Formats: sequence, C-alpha cells, structure tokens
Amino acid sequence: MKTTKKNLIILAVAALSLVACQKQETRVPEIAPDQDEILVSYPGGTYEITYNLTNPVEGGRILADCNEEATWIHNITTLTGKVSFEADENTSDTERTATITITYEYPEGEISCEVSIRQGAAGQQPSPGGEDPYIENLTGNIEAPSDGGDYEINYTIHNPEDNGQISTSCNAQWITGLTDSDGKITFTVLPNEGGVRETKITIEYIWLEGKTSIEVNVKQDELEVNPDEEVFELEVSDITYSSAFCKVTPKNEDMRHLAMVVDQSLVAGFSDEEWFEDDMMVFQQTADMFGISLQQYLDTYRIHSGYLEFTVTGLDPDTDFYLYAYGIDNSGSYPELITRICKKPFTTEKLEVVEGEIVLDVEIYEQNATIVATPWDDNLLYYVDWMSESLLNQKGYTSGTIEERLVDYTYDWMLSYLSFWPIESLGYYGPKSVSFKITKPDDTYYAFAYVLNEDATAGSEVFLKTITNGSEISSASVRKASNDYLMKKNIDERPVRPE
Repeated sequence: MKTTKKNLIILAVAALSLVACQKQETRVPEIAPDQDEILVSYPGGTYEITYNLTNPVEGGRILADCNEEATWIHNITTLTGKVSFEADENTSDTERTATITITYEYPEGEISCEVSIRQGAAGQQPSPGGEDPYIENLTGNIEAPSDGGDYEINYTIHNPEDNGQISTSCNAQWITGLTDSDGKITFTVLPNEGGVRETKITIEYIWLEGKTSIEVNVKQDELEVNPDEEVFELEVSDITYSSAFCKVTPKNEDMRHLAMVVDQSLVAGFSDEEWFEDDMMVFQQTADMFGISLQQYLDTYRIHSGYLEFTVTGLDPDTDFYLYAYGIDNSGSYPELITRICKKPFTTEKLEVVEGEIVLDVEIYEQNATIVATPWDDNLLYYVDWMSESLLNQKGYTSGTIEERLVDYTYDWMLSYLSFWPIESLGYYGPKSVSFKITKPDDTYYAFAYVLNEDATAGSEVFLKTITNGSEISSASVRKASNDYLMKKNIDERPVRPE
C-alpha cells in the first residue's frame, strides 16, 4: 500500500512538471504583410495593406504609422487583418516613396513589420518592383453634387494573370448599378436629401496565387438649402372652430420635410433648435408606444417629400396656432434639422357666446368627430365630453333622463379621482375641443357639457347634442374634416375617463 502511494506521488509530480514545461513553451506573436510593397497610382486614392497576425495574446493591439517625411500619406486606419490609408495626388514629375510600419503591442513587448509605398510621377504609373499584379486607379476619388448622377472609374491591371478576375463592391445604398466592363466601373449616385456623406468602392483583383485591391472614395455634397430663406410656401384656409385646411409647398421638391400644426402657446419663445428637439421628444414618446425606433416612426408617419395638403381637426376654438414646416435629415443615427422652421399663424373661429350657456358645436367626417365647447364665462370650470348609449347601458346607467344618466356616470368616475387629483384637473376653462370616433353608426352618441362644482356634481343644466345614424346631429351644423394625425399634442397630465 505504501508503495502504491509513492508511485502516485511520483506520477503527480511528473504531470505537474509536464504542465509547467508546456506553459514555458508559449509561442510569441508574429506579424507579416501579404505584400512587401504597395504601388500607388499618381491620382492617389484609398489603398489597403493586408497582413497576418499569428499567436495573438490578450491585451494586444495593432498600431500603424508612416515616416514623417511622407506627408502625402494620411488617414491611416487599422482594422482586423488590414490597414487602410489615403494617398494624395502626385503632381510632381518624380516618383516618391514612403514606409508604413505596422506594430503589434502586447503586455510582454511588441513586434512590427514594414511595407514600402511607391507612387508614380504625375501622369505615369509607378515602376513595378516585382511581377505580382496590381491595380492602378486612373480616375482618382469621386466628388458628387447633392443631386447625384452617373459616374465612372477607369483603372488598369498591371502584370495581369491569365486566371485573374475583377470584383467590385460598395455597402452604401445610395450607390447603385455598380458595373465593371473593360477597365471601366460605372455606377449611379442617388440624390442626397441630407448632409454630406461618404463611402468607398472596393476594386479587387483575384488570381490563383493571390489578390490585391484598392478603394476609391466617393463623397457627396449635402442638400443645398439656404437656412435664411423661406423654403416653404404655407397656406391655411377653411378655418372653423376646430379645423383648418393646410397646404405646404417646398421650394425644393427633393427635400424631405415635416409639417404640422401646433398651439402657439406650446412653442412660445422657442429657438428653432429647441422647437425641433421638442418635436423629437414628442415623436420619441409615440415611437416608444408603437414599439419602433424614432427613425422608423418618422419615415412611416411624419416625413414627406413634395407638395402636401391636409385638414387638421381637434383644434381648440378661438386659439392661436401655427402651421409649420422644416427640412429634416433622417439618414443618420439621430434626425437633423436642415432648414429654418417656417411658420404660418392662424386663429380658429370663436363660437358665439350665449349668456348662461355652454355653446356646443360638432364636426364630423366619416368616423372622426370633434365637439367644440364655448362657455359664456371663461372663469367657469366646466366639463365637456362624449358618451354613447351602448356604453351607458353596459355600465348600468339605464334609469332617469339622458342628462341624469350622463351626470351620474361622470360623477361616479370623477369621485374615484378626487382624493388625489384636484377638481381643476378634471374640467376645463375657456373654449375646448374633444375628439372621438364613431365606431358604431347605428348607436346613439351624446356631446354634453355642464358647469362643474368642487365636489364633481353638476353646477348647471346639461347642454346636449345627440348624434344618430353616424352623422345626424340635433340642432348642430355638420362640417367635414379629416383625421388629426398631423396635429401636435402636448402631454396631457389629466386623468383619463375609464371606458
């Protein structure tokens, strides 16, 4: 038994020694470029150096720089397995060279390798230093105006192989129709509706024994908009107590824009930037409710191009509003205001005030209805709302006159809020509009209002309008309106009536 234990101890010691020896044999990192020399055509452009890194260690990083004398080399960028750089056009009559050093730093030390860069003199190709194929860009980088257009890149392959093939690629959606034919790459740059943008087109030559590539930079100007000029023509007509017909005509039909109506008191004193950020805050809240991103919400529901007309409903009577519009760039990580905010003021009509009465008017279009209430005294707290016969019956309010049933139902739900909401939060002062949908044309709907006491009881008679057959209103005019999705709402903190 003792002998067995000794043997086990000896085996364990031997195993530990073996592990220790294995740890000491850790291989050191090595780095080597795929090509010792990169040939750059005289127009310059973007080029790549590919390299292989073996035995990387935790905490290591790649660095790259160029000798100080080569000021024509800049924008050196390190990526996994490659280093890209930009070369200026050579306007001199002599060839020039540079050296890019790629360094791998790690906790125990550093290693490096060097790659020679050689650029041909003006109008000449660089003299080849070997037999490997390389691509010469004969066009240089591309700069396009905001309206885009068709472009071409001319190139040549030096030292081509019999089995060599060209491929082109670009990951920008605004570059389309990328085609290669006989040393010429053609493509289309789409119109730019936002700020300056850049991308790269990669040209790669692949043969049996290897590959080489170059990148051509494509830069497009931003949409040309003068922020100081009126870039929209705004018109407001057919103004009623709660609706208005709006026209928005941008001077640049390609510009993406946003147009809405807002109560002037909600944006009083705002700069254009503050106004824009306030819009984005409201839109972000709505996008969150929809479960989509802000950019998706704007593209789907808010942003337009070209001429726009709409009827906005749900406006308060006798209130100052703005129809406003601005250019917007939604292509980046966050929307950007690209013009000044243009606005057209207008004021909704005021219902005739009748002493001792809350005057009601109703506007209906298809399923959309708006109640407009105007009290005889703006200092009176009152309540205005809608109700349907089916909902009253469903809630159990079936006995008494319709006025009594409406007041009883309203009082009961208000009573549950009075312990933590002030009575003022349940009612209104001054003219007010309330919007709702007529979802059941065969149902009977009621528009009603009355003065509100401090204990939520009725302080006056109930002023009532009855809606039947979806559009027939007792003693009220009927006006056409559309949905109110273009109306900007402030965040209402009053409690919501239970349904």
